[in-house]
Amino acid sequence: MGMLTDIYGRLLRCHTLTQPQTADDRHLRYQQLSEHFSLGIDIRRVYDILSEAEQGHLVRQADLFFDMEERDGHLFAEMSKRRRSVMPLTWRIVPPRHHSAQEKAMADAAPEWFSDLPEFETLLFDLLDTIGHGFAAVEIGWKQAENICLPCAFYKRPQRWFQTATHNRNAPSA
Repeated sequence: MGMLTDIYGRLLRCHTLTQPQTADDRHLRYQQLSEHFSLGIDIRRVYDILSEAEQGHLVRQADLFFDMEERDGHLFAEMSKRRRSVMPLTWRIVPPRHHSAQEKAMADAAPEWFSDLPEFETLLFDLLDTIGHGFAAVEIGWKQAENICLPCAFYKRPQRWFQTATHNRNAPSA
């Protein structure tokens, strides 16, 4: 059976998941844009922004795309069209190949758990932010039920809060 682990591979206990990691995000909230990021932009500035993003510093790229989508009606319509085209697709949960009886039982029970999630459709829509930004950030709230940890809430987080580690793009930044 799959287990929840932290970034170092240590097993997480459900009681450690009672408070969102971003519960104290005051330092992040006050870094909001005070004006449109794309005002006065030129090709050199776009190059600098994309070069920074290549190095793992994603804040200005996230701000630029957010501003572009907000200010350009055509871009907004095209992104919305892509999101809406994915939403009606059917999905299912299947056990892994060579599954155990317990994994099969969990895969059979999972659709009911997902049907009980509040605003699951909103979660799917928020995850489609990855189309424009390259990734979507959604924090999961957890609860204990049926002797397992289940998601109970989803919190969309701005892409500008994140960056990648410069020495290893797949590792969390320190």
